[in-house]
Amino acid sequence: MPAQPSLLDAQLRQALGLHQARRLAEAEALYRQVLAFRPDLAEVHVNCALAQFGQGKHGEAQASLERAIAAQPGLAKAHFHMGDALSFQQRFGDAVAAYRRAVRLKPDYTEAYNNLGNALLLLGDIDQAGAAYRKAVALKPDFAQGHNNLGHIHLRSGHFEEAQTAFARAIAIAPGYAEAHNNLGNALHKLDRAGEAQAAFRSAIRLAPGYADAYVNLSASLFEQGKILDAEAAAADAVRLSPATPECHNALGNALRERGKLTEAEACYREAIRLIPDYAEGHKHLGMVLEENGRLDQAFACFTRHAELTYGAGALLSAGPNVAHKVQHDAEQQAWLGDHAAAFHFADGSRIAGPAVNPANRVAEISETWRTARPQIVVID
Repeated sequence: MPAQPSLLDAQLRQALGLHQARRLAEAEALYRQVLAFRPDLAEVHVNCALAQFGQGKHGEAQASLERAIAAQPGLAKAHFHMGDALSFQQRFGDAVAAYRRAVRLKPDYTEAYNNLGNALLLLGDIDQAGAAYRKAVALKPDFAQGHNNLGHIHLRSGHFEEAQTAFARAIAIAPGYAEAHNNLGNALHKLDRAGEAQAAFRSAIRLAPGYADAYVNLSASLFEQGKILDAEAAAADAVRLSPATPECHNALGNALRERGKLTEAEACYREAIRLIPDYAEGHKHLGMVLEENGRLDQAFACFTRHAELTYGAGALLSAGPNVAHKVQHDAEQQAWLGDHAAAFHFADGSRIAGPAVNPANRVAEISETWRTARPQIVVID
C-alpha cells in the first residue's frame, strides 16, 4: 500500500532534522524509507548521498547520485556532488567531467568551478586549474577559498608576488582562515622575507593551535636563519601534534643534525621513512647523517633511493641533466678523477643526491663499494 503524502512529508522533515543534527546514519535510513516509495525525488537522493559522504561511504554516495541524475538529469547539484564522490575515490578525470557538467547546467556555480580547479590540479593541469579558480573568484569576489587556491597556483608556478597577493586577499576576506596565513608564510618565505613569513606561520598557529604543517614551515624558516634551537622547538611541537606525519620527523631531524645530534637525527629520519617508505626527503637526509658518521655504503644506498624516488627508477642509469647538476671541481677532485678513470665511468661533474661524498678525500673507503655497486657514476661534492 503506498505511503500517504503526509507520512512521507513527516519522514522527510525528520530525516532533514537528523541530518542537521549530524545523526547521519539515522538520517540516511529515513531518506531510504522515503525513496522506497518515491524514487523519483532527485533532491532526496542527493541528501541521502550527503549523509553517506559524512559517514565516509563514498561508493554508496556515488550510487545515490547516479539515481538522482537518472531521476533529474538537469540537477546541477547532483553532478557537482558526483564530482566530489569521484574525487574522494581518486577518479579525478571522471570528477573533472562531472564538475564540467555541473557548470554547464549552472554557469554561475562558484563551488563547482573551485572543485573543478582542485581536480585539475590533482591531475597536474596547473593552467586549467588556475582558469577554474579565476572563474570562481570572478563569480564571487569574496570567495576566500578561491583566492587561497589561486594563490597555490601562483606559488607552484613561481609567481611569488602574485601568490602573496592572493593569500593576503583570502585573509582580508576571512581573517580567521588559518590555512591562508600558513600559505602566505610560504609565499613570503619564497620572497626571502623571513621575519614576515614567520609572523604568518605564527598567526596560523594562533588560529589553529593543532596545525602541524604551520609548525613544520616555521621550523624550516627558522632553520634557514640559523635559529636552530627555535627550529628544533617548532619541529618538536609538530611531531607532538602529528606523530604520523613524516615531514614533522624530517624537520626535527634537520634541526638535530645541525646541532650535531646525529643519533637522534638518524632516528627521526628512520621514523619518517617507516611512516612512508617512499618519502624521498627522508632518504636524502638519512644519507647525509650516515655520510657524516662515515657509514658510506649505507649513505650511498640512501642517496640512490632518493634519486630513484625523485627522478624515476632509471635515473641513475642515465645520469643525465634532469638527474644530476653540474658542479665546479677543485684541482684535487679533477686530479683524482683523472687518475681513476679506469675504475669509474662517470657523467661529467654529475651529482646524484647530496651532500655526497668527495671521492678525492675518501678513496680507500668508497672505491670498492662504488666499483661494484654503481660503476657508471661517481658522486662528488
